[in-house]
Amino acid sequence: MTGGGIDIDDIEPLLLPAFAAMGKPLPANPAGVARLEAALASVQKPPEAKPVAPLPAIAEKISGKTYVLEANPLNIEEMGLVFQSPSEALMMIKLGGGKAESWPVGLDGVYRFSKGPYDLPQGLRGEWADEQTFAAEYDNIGNNDHLLLRLIFLDDRLTVESHETAHEIGFSFEGKAVKR
Repeated sequence: MTGGGIDIDDIEPLLLPAFAAMGKPLPANPAGVARLEAALASVQKPPEAKPVAPLPAIAEKISGKTYVLEANPLNIEEMGLVFQSPSEALMMIKLGGGKAESWPVGLDGVYRFSKGPYDLPQGLRGEWADEQTFAAEYDNIGNNDHLLLRLIFLDDRLTVESHETAHEIGFSFEGKAVKR
């Protein structure tokens, strides 16, 4: 079993009977199979795109800027955002010791996917929470990493507030825009 935010004691009573009878086939359950197939079809559909709010004035000012960050537990050395489309942005990010990458970010409530660590899919979506705060949601699907990020832009400073939901860990760190 893998997962985050799960107390094994809550599901153990459901799992143990299944393990005890592993050598015995389950009876046919066409209704259960139909419900499972319907549930799978439902979760595989992306959510409906939401209307995208106009970008705040700061989006144009920070678009394409690179922010060098202080040492932090997420190992992010540099980051920035590029706004080229009403419904999608790019998060430019450089993790410690790696090369800079660009990850698409859905601005319409729908994740945009790219290749993450170990070539597993990762998704990002975000929106402007206020005139200077971009709220992003990062989901590294195969690794059970789910981060909520608040990127707060003030002049040439960036404050990153992160909250890792599976393990209830949060960090805050800062960075400064650099000219390239």
